[in-house]
Amino acid sequence: MFSKDIDIKNKCPQGRSTGTCQDDQSIQADKGTLPDDATDYGYVTHSSLGKRIGMLTYGGRSLEIEDGKRTTFSTKYHNLEKVTTYYYTKGTDNKDEIKVPLVLRVRNKGGAYHLYFNIGGDNIKWKWIPLHNSLVIPAGDRTTQELTNTLVVQTCRLHILHKIDICKGDNGNKLYTCPACGKARLWSDAEKYGKPIDCYRKFCHTLLDDGNGRVTYPVTYGNDLISYQEYNGKIWKSLSVSKSDCSSVSVYYWIGDENLDNPLLMEVKRTGGGGSDWYENIGDYGGKHYRWIKLEPGEIASFSNYGKELEKKLDLLSCVFNGAVKIRLGLSSNCHNSPDPRHNNRISTHHDGTVNKHLSISAYIYKHNKIYENKPFSVAEILLKDHRQIFSDNTKFFKNIKRLIAYASSCDPSQPFLLCIETESNNEKYNWYQKTKLGNEWNEYSRLSNKPPDTVKDQLGQIFSDSVKTLGIKQCPPPKLPPSGLQINITEQPKDNTLNGIYEVGLGNDKTLILVAKDTSKLPHGLFRVIHGTTSDKDSFTLNKKLRNGEAIKTSTVSGKPIKNVKEVTVYFWNGNLNEPILIGITTEHGDPKTKYYSKGRDWIHSGNENNSLEYLLDWRNYQRNNAIPINLRNPEDPSQIYTDGKAPPCARITSSGSSLRILLPGTNYTVKGYTVKGGAKISRATFDKKDTDIILPTYLITGIRIYKWNEDPENIPLLVEFISDGNFTWFENLDKDSLNWMKVVKDEATKFYQNVSPLQGGYTNELTDKLYQVSCRVHRSVSIDISKGDRKLYCHERCKPRYRIKVEKSASSLFEGYIECEHASAIQGQKTFTVTSINKDGIEQTTGLKFPLRNVEKITVYFPVCDQNTPVMIYINHGVTDGNCDGASKWLVRERGNRNWTDVSDKIPEIKADNGDTIKEAIEDILEGVKSDLGLCQELESQLLRTDFTIASVQGASEVPGLISGDQESEDEDNSYLKNILQNISRGGFDIDDSQYLSLPTLISSTQPPLAQSRISAPSDRSHDRDSDITIPAIIASSVLVSSGSLTGFAYWVYQRFNGEPWVRQI
Repeated sequence: MFSKDIDIKNKCPQGRSTGTCQDDQSIQADKGTLPDDATDYGYVTHSSLGKRIGMLTYGGRSLEIEDGKRTTFSTKYHNLEKVTTYYYTKGTDNKDEIKVPLVLRVRNKGGAYHLYFNIGGDNIKWKWIPLHNSLVIPAGDRTTQELTNTLVVQTCRLHILHKIDICKGDNGNKLYTCPACGKARLWSDAEKYGKPIDCYRKFCHTLLDDGNGRVTYPVTYGNDLISYQEYNGKIWKSLSVSKSDCSSVSVYYWIGDENLDNPLLMEVKRTGGGGSDWYENIGDYGGKHYRWIKLEPGEIASFSNYGKELEKKLDLLSCVFNGAVKIRLGLSSNCHNSPDPRHNNRISTHHDGTVNKHLSISAYIYKHNKIYENKPFSVAEILLKDHRQIFSDNTKFFKNIKRLIAYASSCDPSQPFLLCIETESNNEKYNWYQKTKLGNEWNEYSRLSNKPPDTVKDQLGQIFSDSVKTLGIKQCPPPKLPPSGLQINITEQPKDNTLNGIYEVGLGNDKTLILVAKDTSKLPHGLFRVIHGTTSDKDSFTLNKKLRNGEAIKTSTVSGKPIKNVKEVTVYFWNGNLNEPILIGITTEHGDPKTKYYSKGRDWIHSGNENNSLEYLLDWRNYQRNNAIPINLRNPEDPSQIYTDGKAPPCARITSSGSSLRILLPGTNYTVKGYTVKGGAKISRATFDKKDTDIILPTYLITGIRIYKWNEDPENIPLLVEFISDGNFTWFENLDKDSLNWMKVVKDEATKFYQNVSPLQGGYTNELTDKLYQVSCRVHRSVSIDISKGDRKLYCHERCKPRYRIKVEKSASSLFEGYIECEHASAIQGQKTFTVTSINKDGIEQTTGLKFPLRNVEKITVYFPVCDQNTPVMIYINHGVTDGNCDGASKWLVRERGNRNWTDVSDKIPEIKADNGDTIKEAIEDILEGVKSDLGLCQELESQLLRTDFTIASVQGASEVPGLISGDQESEDEDNSYLKNILQNISRGGFDIDDSQYLSLPTLISSTQPPLAQSRISAPSDRSHDRDSDITIPAIIASSVLVSSGSLTGFAYWVYQRFNGEPWVRQI
């Protein structure tokens, strides 16, 4: 007869050293501390007193033996008599629980002892230590040097005592020595030597062991092991270093990251001056930061002098992770020019010349870009003429910034005199700083403290007048306005990336300054305006119809007569041709309309522009001047969808290429449709649902366009867009469902999409298919559920890594005894649902009869019998979950005989009670047991149990116990070299320890067996079974007996404890 499950997490017996197990009083329990030089180690031994020891668990989850299959201890040891759990006591104060079990010693009745070591993570998986060399496994509470050494090895590894934790800056000016082995030695501190980099801190972790390479230091972020990829590799490798090949590991942080939340770059310096390897943080969900990329040699060649190139890299990464930017006063800022797909321009700049017209004071406004609307940013550094600005309150950076405003003379934008920094804080929302002397220093200006900019305009004049004297600010001279009117230069623009500037018109003493300011606000993407005005404080001026370039403005008034009462002249340009004005707008005081638009014919004329929107005119005239047209990605053939009023200008038309139908790509559920641009044209901008995208289009002539979509998408969202011309192609991929943010596909990648035949005749490769899977996963959250995926796995598509969409968590079912459940749920923060396109097992698509895709799926739970954890028997799908329907709908599938067939049994699951009075739980239990019986699972074991009078062990309700290393959520192609190294070192008795006494530990043999019995002492073998072929006999003992809940009322508590939120439970 079996005992109840024994949970090795418990330090039995409670409150004393000898007694009975708290799980089953028929089991003897003893605990204590090992003798001699092993007093830092405790043990708990469970011994049978008649009953055989049943299932071994940790926190209610069944322990598994790693032997290529999932095998429980009760499978290998049917007559288990003794189980001893060894653990490390130093630094642990929990009297009742073993947080990290190190080694298990087990014995069948009358048999030999065997040792198993904990692989790590959640303490569920264990590995057998082979026996040889005639050494003994000590019995009772004794130890040997070999066993002690093994415990030391396990302690260093599982407690991660040798880790270089990059989220810790220093060790309090103390040398760290491993408390278990005494061999690992580490000094961690902020590096005080070398060339510092402004705005960043560098923490150096120096290895100080004797350097023979035997001590290995895993690099971690907290308790997450860091994995990396080579710059051109596909395999993830765990990062660890040793003194023989590495002298130090240094990590860079932004100085504003006080809690060291976001490491940016890591430098691993080779021993003996052999240079350095550099690793870049690529980020992950929940701020884990355990995925990194090793940078290629070409990129890091300039890092060795710790100069500008390294600073640029750090600036980009700090912008990505910390939202930190550098503001260059007086200049237009686009944050960073980078092809990095994680980065979007955070900052938009705007010039306001109306702050004080009398004194010609302008405001230069820096705020978040529309992509980051309503999201604050951080200012890492404020620069003026490339010099860092210094603040009297010793502020080195600013966080949670909503807006930064610099005030300066319109004629001297490089000499600001006042700053307002607006934050999200309620207490100090507006911080003002004044410059009182030449140089780079700013003082707090308390007179304006916490006052909004709009309320202080009347005080700016005096502050400006005082600053003119102390700072030598260049004021705008009084304007000289000729009676014939100002003759403007319509091609004039601010220079050197500035927001505004001045130019002179006239001759000799009659020269007049004209102010120009560049702006993009409320304009279609890719277009900008340059506003021309005077330095006069008058509201208007007279404009000469003759332009500086010899052209003229033609009006309905008498030829040559100037235009009076002009408030401003605006000239519009396209970024694709910076020197070609496409439209002129003249705003007058009493005009009707106030602004009239002029386009280029022989002269600049208003005729033909009446009664049309500015957007209409800009696209029409841009087509005429630059042969550039906008495109509607929703439907390129219908440009009217671009405009609010549905009125499209007479530009070049885009038509379907050949058939008007979309072509289904072979072997996929994706379609491509081609379009022709008649005569060829440049693309000025790309829109979606009347909004501009951020696509920066090629400036060459486009003759064709191809748009790739998912065939099951009712919203018709584009995934990839391809622009084609003779000998050229440019691809863009969609970044989100709104379809406004896009990223260019690098040409090397896009070239692999084609075969050597016409793409529309099937000339695509699997590279394109993989790319479509990746983008569809991102946009539609579409994924095929792989029910073969095991515990703590992340998956979806190869190209999505490391940002995998689905996570799998396994636990013993707290509802259906004798079954394991694997829950597939979203791994992406803020996206709790996903779309299921199919269900597969080990790459083989399952036949379910369901109509895919299933949308708004919250989770899928797959049930396995404990007796055969390779064979799924039931699938529960919770789909249709929306804000308006938080319950969604339920689907239940059960497996049929054969390779891949499943049947929908949802109609057999009663809402509350079945016709025979069964509860929901009992109805599902009946179905589970029926499926298990039909598939022939567990029959051999059940008959064996009857013959041997064994009582079947049950699986109790599990509670998830997080492992020390939460970074064990690995993809299937994760490199396990670090684990392999652990196994090799454990098997020979040495891990990360260079002393010979730790390195020569042989594997052990039981003291209850003679040396000649060694060949017979080996771990029992199990048969592996391919459950996608005919069902075969399992080899694990499990429960097929379920305890009745008694009543619906008693069952409800169980249901809400485990399945709170399930729609099929809420009905109870």
